[in-house]
Amino acid sequence: MPILMVRCPDPFVMTENEVNIAVASFLKGKKANILRIAVDREQGFDVHAEILGYSLIVESKGSMKNNQNDTVFDSGQLKTHAGAQVLYLMKQFEYSSEKTILIMANPNIPRIRKVIDDISLAINNLKFIRFWVNPGNKVEVEYPDELAGVIKKLGLV
Repeated sequence: MPILMVRCPDPFVMTENEVNIAVASFLKGKKANILRIAVDREQGFDVHAEILGYSLIVESKGSMKNNQNDTVFDSGQLKTHAGAQVLYLMKQFEYSSEKTILIMANPNIPRIRKVIDDISLAINNLKFIRFWVNPGNKVEVEYPDELAGVIKKLGLV
């Protein structure tokens, strides 16, 4: 069992690798063609998939380091990771088309939810989708209202 080095222990922990695997499995179940799943420190998209002519680019983060199970990230590290996640997707936005879907994927824990919820208006304006990975690798999808039609067309909800 991991040692939780935070005041409010998280209900569960996940590495970035585990988030990537859960997201890829979720997308595969939605009939997406998985082009890439990053492992450990590989550069590039964490998960890249295609479905119905759309390119899905996923930037993932975890609540603890890959290949380690003794401590989780503190709240400051989670904020830094969320900032890096948004920056990475904003860079991808520069080269995207109307058929590109940009996705943030994170474990669905309250500390990460709070960080992301605090910037949800900006994230919605950027049209980023959020994948929240729950225990058992169940993925919950959040998206801006203007993407509802596309998200339903792709069968993601």
